Amino acid sequence: MCDILKILDERTTAMTIKECADLLEADETTLYRHSKTGKFPTFTLAGMMRVNPGELAAQIRSGSNNPQKSEDRRKDDGA
Repeated sequence: MCDILKILDERTTAMTIKECADLLEADETTLYRHSKTGKFPTFTLAGMMRVNPGELAAQIRSGSNNPQKSEDRRKDDGA
């Protein structure tokens, strides 16, 4: 697990679902399904689904299956 977190921490750009599936040794379809239910942190960029590696690392560290979306955190912060 530490290797995964290290890779995510060093990553400076958004990841594709395929990249995440390869890293996590998970099925892409499963990650898409979890994204739709809010269990996997994604955002849309130019019509394509992407993953913020920092958010994914934070979710893994917290052990949470229900990450708070970036826009929800901004609302909580008063932005």
